Amino acid sequence: MKSLQCETFQMHQILELVVHSGYLDIPGLSKITCLSQEYLFYSRYYKVLLRQLFGIRKPLPEMDYKQIAFDFHKWQKQLSQQLVLESPLEQPLSFMRFVSQTQMYHTVQQFLEPYCQCNDNTLDLAESQLHHLSDIIGGYHIRELNLEDNQLQHLPWTVVCLKELVWMNLDYNNINRLPDDFGSLKKLTEFYGFDNQLTFLPDSFCDLNLEKLHLKGNQLECLPNDFGRLSKLKTCYLDSNNLVSLPDSFGMLFSLTKLQLFDNPIVRLPDTFCLLKNLQELHLHYTLLLHLPKDFGNLKALRILYLDHTPLKALPPSFGRLHCLSTLALDFTQLDTLPEGFQDLRLESLSLDPQLQSQFESLGLDCQVTYSDKLL
Repeated sequence: MKSLQCETFQMHQILELVVHSGYLDIPGLSKITCLSQEYLFYSRYYKVLLRQLFGIRKPLPEMDYKQIAFDFHKWQKQLSQQLVLESPLEQPLSFMRFVSQTQMYHTVQQFLEPYCQCNDNTLDLAESQLHHLSDIIGGYHIRELNLEDNQLQHLPWTVVCLKELVWMNLDYNNINRLPDDFGSLKKLTEFYGFDNQLTFLPDSFCDLNLEKLHLKGNQLECLPNDFGRLSKLKTCYLDSNNLVSLPDSFGMLFSLTKLQLFDNPIVRLPDTFCLLKNLQELHLHYTLLLHLPKDFGNLKALRILYLDHTPLKALPPSFGRLHCLSTLALDFTQLDTLPEGFQDLRLESLSLDPQLQSQFESLGLDCQVTYSDKLL
């Protein structure tokens, strides 16, 4: 036998359970609060205990699990003298009934440190086949949290207790929402959430001090109205979502230097978009843009611009003021003419559709140009 079904543990008053298998998976074990630890010393139960209650799914190093059980029991007795308990601390699972939850979170790590990949700065649980993360995560004193490539669908609310966190990686999970108070992570500067199932961001998200935001491959349909309050944001990856528009506050992201919005059904950009004075790289290909804001030429720092594979019909007259622009992609669009002032650009690389070839050549620009194979 390799597993016991969760339904087995609807009998919450079990007093004895003898487990001799070293490979038994018991997903509902934490629901039993009356078990006597002695009946579990003869198995590798404590390996399961560490994984299930503390979210440790990465293979633990080979060790004496009976010694872990002894250490854990000894640690509990010491802890019981420090905390006010709802009932006496008698067995390994009863610590979940501590009245002082906050104190518990801050002391649990004392026991965990020798047995998991955690140090003073980083907790690494990447590729650990995690389906669930315990509330106890809030007790870690860490600056970096790596949960990449698991099967998590949500984060426990206690993640917002990680006040020292500066870096978080949730790439390649199935997370569909973030805690409402996620914005309380004031020291968080880098957040990675590629390929999840997020459909929205909580309003508090705008209270963060992010410098890097990577949310490619989610299901975002809109951004918070106050998204522009992320005033320290420098790089922003929002490609491959379901965004139709951007909030007017987006133009307040004055520190933004790189923005990826490609592969979104965006129809228009707000006029305030032209206030992004430090924007250097912009990816708008594979969107549904028909026009650009009339003051698009105010993006004076722009060096790289991708507008290919869009139904774009015209470029604004101000486009010629993009004097720093060196790379421009305009192929597979609906453009039938280049705007006045296009000859003032200092391009090094350009891609165009063949119907614009004769007009471009008449401008006498010296740059590398590639014409698409789009049929006229």
